[in-house]
Amino acid sequence: MKKAAIVGFGAVAPNHAAGILKSENVVLSAICDCDFEKAVKATEIYGGQAFSDYDEMLESGIDTVHICTPHYLHFEMAEKAVKKGIEVILEKPVTMLKEEFEKLLPYKDKISVMFQNRRNNSVAALKEILETEDLGQLKEVEAKLLWHRDKSYYDSADWRGKFATEGGGVLINQAIHTLDLCIYIGGKAKSVTARVENRTLKNVIEVEDTIDAELTFENGAKASFYATNGNETNEPIYIKYVFEKATFEYLDNALYRDGVRITHDDSATFGKDYWGTGHEKVIKEYYEKDKKISIDNTENTMKAVFAMYESAKQGKEVLL
Repeated sequence: MKKAAIVGFGAVAPNHAAGILKSENVVLSAICDCDFEKAVKATEIYGGQAFSDYDEMLESGIDTVHICTPHYLHFEMAEKAVKKGIEVILEKPVTMLKEEFEKLLPYKDKISVMFQNRRNNSVAALKEILETEDLGQLKEVEAKLLWHRDKSYYDSADWRGKFATEGGGVLINQAIHTLDLCIYIGGKAKSVTARVENRTLKNVIEVEDTIDAELTFENGAKASFYATNGNETNEPIYIKYVFEKATFEYLDNALYRDGVRITHDDSATFGKDYWGTGHEKVIKEYYEKDKKISIDNTENTMKAVFAMYESAKQGKEVLL
């Protein structure tokens, strides 16, 4: 029986706690937050011992730690854990910086990344089709994320909206899952061209609220990618994959093949309904089947994120 812990009990942590409690071969042993009262309240609901000191929790006999902290803490906390032989389930983004990411890659057997949308019913169904049918060559991908984040969202936590603590804006925080699905289904990207802007919250945040980018895949296909936090509502993501023999659309949390709906996602239990429903599946696979979304399987996505910011800075195409 593995002993699991969660560090950082913010908005996404309840998804992790619920996934652990619904999984076999694991017990929730500890919850850590710098706000000790928050950790105590969480243990009253989910169980385990409360901690406010991460280092102390790492010495409490745990086998796995779920890192749900702000972005700037991901690298340091993951590195500390794996160096002690503790496995990590890490919320996105893996790290804020390319150099940090590359330092964690040697620990690929110890680190699993929470790109949970890969486990949504629609995505899993499309992946299976790709593996069992000849769809011909990928021709193009179109992806859009239209969400809303306002001043109150960024004011709710000091780390949000700052380069030093968030690492970026809509790309590295919200749209990273959409980018990951472009690559997970479309294949490896080899170059990107991107432009970022802050259109709606210029006096509130340092980071971008909008990105417009083009990816080129290894087979030469292109992807147009657009994401904004400046929309008036939060809409389900939209992705279109055009293959030689079929066109698929991920629309309204369902998968369409040549205009016909073939499956749909489950309803979300925790958090926002447009987050996806894969947290529990990822966690159950990890503890019950020893199946991971290992850090090396996220390398192209993370390098695309870093390259997009570099492209926007340089004003030119950047190779991955």
